Amino acid sequence: MSDETRRISALKTLVAGSPQLSGTTLHLKIIDEFSEVVRVRGLQPRRRCRLLQILHSTRALDSALAAFLDYHGCRSNTRSLGAYLNKLTHLTTNRSGSITPSPLPQQAKRRYQTNIVDNRNRYMHGSGEYPANDAEITNLLGEMHDCLVTILTL
Repeated sequence: MSDETRRISALKTLVAGSPQLSGTTLHLKIIDEFSEVVRVRGLQPRRRCRLLQILHSTRALDSALAAFLDYHGCRSNTRSLGAYLNKLTHLTTNRSGSITPSPLPQQAKRRYQTNIVDNRNRYMHGSGEYPANDAEITNLLGEMHDCLVTILTL
């Protein structure tokens, strides 16, 4: 089993075991996006495969963060990973007045912004930009795992 497959398995387990995510309408879509990361592994050329792995894994994370914020009733209208991370650093009370989770520390937000969002944006918005090797994908998936663990324990 490859490092990527192990990371995807861990991410899917996190989503399935989280009460904030497993009961949402996005739950199965998030799991499916993570599954796509493994399904595209055989595509050629490898740069195309890696780009699709970034696309599917970041779509899954995007939906997971949206579902988490929805669960707590505090998602804003802006739909983007960066906006969700920003919202998570400024949690106070939700619309119904109940207490939300603890805010995401600024240091963690900066780390995920740099290591996940900025890297994703470089590949998604830059023509001719591709991950250089499989290690970049494995590192990205590791950061996503750390991000989800951190957020689900707020």
